Amino acid sequence: MSLNIVGIIAYTCNMPINNLFTYGSLMAYVFYTLYFKGNCIPSDYQQFDRTMLDSVSTVLSPKDILIWNCVYLAVALCWCITSVLLLLTMVRKDNITHTIIAIYSWIVAIACISLMDLALGIIFGIDYGKFNTAAYNYNLSTINAGAIDPQAAQLVAGGVAAISLMLISFKGFILWLINVGLMCYLLKLVVRISKDKDHNDTLFMPPMTE
Repeated sequence: MSLNIVGIIAYTCNMPINNLFTYGSLMAYVFYTLYFKGNCIPSDYQQFDRTMLDSVSTVLSPKDILIWNCVYLAVALCWCITSVLLLLTMVRKDNITHTIIAIYSWIVAIACISLMDLALGIIFGIDYGKFNTAAYNYNLSTINAGAIDPQAAQLVAGGVAAISLMLISFKGFILWLINVGLMCYLLKLVVRISKDKDHNDTLFMPPMTE
């Protein structure tokens, strides 16, 4: 979630960036330009020739990433709220309806976040493939035939930015999968509680196994 917040701040040009465009700052510039730069221009942002970088079209634009970040944060907030409801006494032990609603809400939030991380990982993986393929068209060594274009380093930086975000997204997906076991357990309890005849079964006092 912290990366989502950083992305939103960066889109509004409220994040500092190196005022020199060098090989050392290339990664930061490409990362910011590809996925987080809005229509505004930060005061310390140095304009550079983006022809090479723009030759590869990413699946999501910075505006799309902004929308994605906002939706992700909203879903994550819902997950936090439902988690608190499950842990605290706001879910009354004697109220089966509230218990079931809280569990279902928690399960839906977990599923949405996991799927969003998975989808984002796939999207950034596609971007990486595009940058990597484009980079193969440019010569790097004087041993090989053809001129060396220093601007091709932008393609390499674009690939690194894409694969970095891909790994972060897949890592988030795997971490959320840890909750799958608990999610399945709670879903099983919901089904059994909903079938309770005497309405005595709750999340805190689940049905006795036969």
